[in-house]
Amino acid sequence: MEIAPDNPAVLTNLAIAYLHNGNRKESIHQLQLTIQHQPDFANAHFHLANIYFSQNDFELAEKHYRNAITLQARNIAYLLKLGICLTSQEKFSEAEHHLVAALKLEPHNIEALYTLGYIYMGRGETASAVNHLRQAKKLTPNDPKILCTLAQALTYLPELEGSLKLFETVLKSHPYHPNAMEGKATVLHRLGRDKECYAILRSLIDNNALSPSSAQTYSQICNKFGDCRESKSLLKKMVADKTLHRQQTLTAHFALGHLYDREQNYESAFFHIEKANQLLNYRYDIDGDRQLVEDLIGTFSEEAFAELPRSTNPSAKPIFIVGMPRSGTTLLEQIISCHPGVHAGGEMTHIESYINKLRVSDSYPKGCPTLNSDIIEGLAKHYLSVITRLTSRNTRVTDKMPANFRHIPFIHLAFPKAAIIHCTRNPYDTCLSNFFQHFSSSYPWSTRLEDIEQYYILYRKCMKHWSEVLKIPMLSVCYEDLVANQRQVTADVLNFLGLKWNDSCLKFYRSKRAVATASVDQVKEPMYSRSVGRWIHYKPHLERLGLSEDHQ
Repeated sequence: MEIAPDNPAVLTNLAIAYLHNGNRKESIHQLQLTIQHQPDFANAHFHLANIYFSQNDFELAEKHYRNAITLQARNIAYLLKLGICLTSQEKFSEAEHHLVAALKLEPHNIEALYTLGYIYMGRGETASAVNHLRQAKKLTPNDPKILCTLAQALTYLPELEGSLKLFETVLKSHPYHPNAMEGKATVLHRLGRDKECYAILRSLIDNNALSPSSAQTYSQICNKFGDCRESKSLLKKMVADKTLHRQQTLTAHFALGHLYDREQNYESAFFHIEKANQLLNYRYDIDGDRQLVEDLIGTFSEEAFAELPRSTNPSAKPIFIVGMPRSGTTLLEQIISCHPGVHAGGEMTHIESYINKLRVSDSYPKGCPTLNSDIIEGLAKHYLSVITRLTSRNTRVTDKMPANFRHIPFIHLAFPKAAIIHCTRNPYDTCLSNFFQHFSSSYPWSTRLEDIEQYYILYRKCMKHWSEVLKIPMLSVCYEDLVANQRQVTADVLNFLGLKWNDSCLKFYRSKRAVATASVDQVKEPMYSRSVGRWIHYKPHLERLGLSEDHQ
């Protein structure tokens, strides 16, 4: 500096030296001086952003990362760090844009692959998450962070045994790795091995290493090993702990809410679930969804639908189970999948992915009247190739992606002989159950009762048009009827599917199939009715909703 006091590289290196010596304040001062002398020196912006990022000042960090990229748009380090910074703020779409740009410049960048995998997992795009995380794992096979995140992603496919194996791999080299211990405990619970799960959680509790995520699992099984007072005490401390980050706090609120609900302390339960949803704070574009539904119904009018091309594919292999989330879709799939002629596919994303490609070219839904038979046949061929790999040629495959209710006309055009089953449930119970569920950002309508109500009304509007105007053949299965008369409703469903009766369907809870959705606990025990009419306990909070008989 004595020789060249205004040299930005010298000033920046001095700032870095200060930082390494523990003088963060002076480091920031030097970098700010550098930027004053030479605002277009990208490296100064970058290092200043790194310091702000380390202090969790993501807003200032983002500002300086953006400044650096404006000056050097193709710098991989800048793109990568901005992507990570945006991910920390849950600005996932922007983060994805910059991380994908970094990968184009350096296809084997481990941090970009890992962070994209994390983003896709958070958005519920499990297949993409697993793909990116597996690429990262190939490059660094023994990285505990990558192995644990990949293991977590696999639980949503669900590949629970593969997930368990990865967590155990981490624990062989890092015996007390907290994320691996927590992940293994969660998988063991999903597999019904609660005794082993409890042992791991007790170890974490005894070592004061229990996270909100593990505390949530503990709250789900504590009643099997005594009372749940300790679980409640732990969760209360967590929701009051100001040092936890937002995601941890909301997880603890959700767990505490469900614990109070189980204890029939409904006011406390609602308080904590509402707090959790306020912290999630998803932004729901209700106007966009209303427009989409109007476009769908307008496009698939009775006259237009009659003129659209149909696939000539004769396959009845797919079984589509649709409806609102928390309407009994998982339970019904579990029952059906116990039949030897049916394989459970779970919540498959292939229909939505195919339609998203059409959206890019503005041909869905408004462009559907001009769709040719090649596009319809293309979907049928692609989808069948995917599900055929899952099981034998003669076995039917269920697809219980609830949101496919929006695409029923398109599904029917592609698979005229495929079975469609529509699950229904009391609207108040449905809305309440969605409010109590910790969904990913793929369900932005799920954090406010008023938004859930509006989404529910749009869903019913779609279903009414498909069944009453387009007269698309489908079977409606009422959750309350299924619970009250499992044998008869199951027989009706099997008859609709053209399958012979099988007693295994009545013992669905004995199935060893891994379940990826929030209903995992329900399908692991015999049929119960305690969820029917549950909304009555929360009536004061639900009375403001305007649901009527027209919406049932």
